[in-house]
Amino acid sequence: EYITYNLCQLPSNNVPKRIIISARRGNELNRVANACNNINPKIEILVKPLDITQFSDTENPENAEFGDKYISDLMEEISDDIDILVLNSGMIQKCRAEYAAMDSFKSLAEVNMFGPIGCAQSMIK
Repeated sequence: EYITYNLCQLPSNNVPKRIIISARRGNELNRVANACNNINPKIEILVKPLDITQFSDTENPENAEFGDKYISDLMEEISDDIDILVLNSGMIQKCRAEYAAMDSFKSLAEVNMFGPIGCAQSMIK
């Protein structure tokens, strides 16, 4: 969120013409987009809900709103090169490792490692 605000406040010769913001919670994205428009109304803020864990979902290909197809459609829509890609997803687990379930480690790896890799791969295809 604050990365986006800082990008909107750059000096006029460095301000991006478009910023795409993504997260799972669309209402939070809209709040950030509105705040960015208040900071600098000249920047186009695109709100694109995205669940970073849904890349290459071969078990549920109907999840077209997320994943590879979603990113490739987005790339066609913007039809510009991307200058900066910030993959800032992440989650933590606060418990002792010996008490944590293996599923929680899988979730951590999906969000913190595999999701960003899948997103980056989809954007450069």
